[in-house]
Amino acid sequence: MNSIMRFFFGPARGPASIVLICLAVGPIFLSEGILKFIDPNMGAVRFARVGFPHPYFTAHFVGMFEIVCGFLVLLGLWTRAAALPLLPAAVG
Repeated sequence: MNSIMRFFFGPARGPASIVLICLAVGPIFLSEGILKFIDPNMGAVRFARVGFPHPYFTAHFVGMFEIVCGFLVLLGLWTRAAALPLLPAAVG
């Protein structure tokens, strides 16, 4: 269990160019999360069209999650742990 925690929350080791990826990916999720609060067509209306129950709550929950995780990726803090829940949003 310790190795799993170290993997997700330990310092990342790799080339310095990973910083450029964080600077590109972080603001995308950060801005998408903010849009879910500002633009109803990106938030509650979109979730209602897809058929989610309680679209207003779901849009704001997902929006806050994207803001927090996008901010963490942008800063390079807990990048692996923050990127893991963002994978379904990136694929869909």
